[in-house]
Amino acid sequence: MHAGDAGLAAARVCQFPSSGFKGICVSDTICAQVCIHEGYGGGQCERLRRRCLCQKKCP
Repeated sequence: MHAGDAGLAAARVCQFPSSGFKGICVSDTICAQVCIHEGYGGGQCERLRRRCLCQKKCP
């Protein structure tokens, strides 16, 4: 772990279902692109339900 990583690890990340992603989520890269377009910091596929979850820092 780098010295700068401690702040990132401590920051909580909230997840929200993507409103723009359609279909079964199998690509974290595509999910992240859709989420960034929606104004989030990124996103990834939820493994169990195969939906795209967008991520941003919790308030």
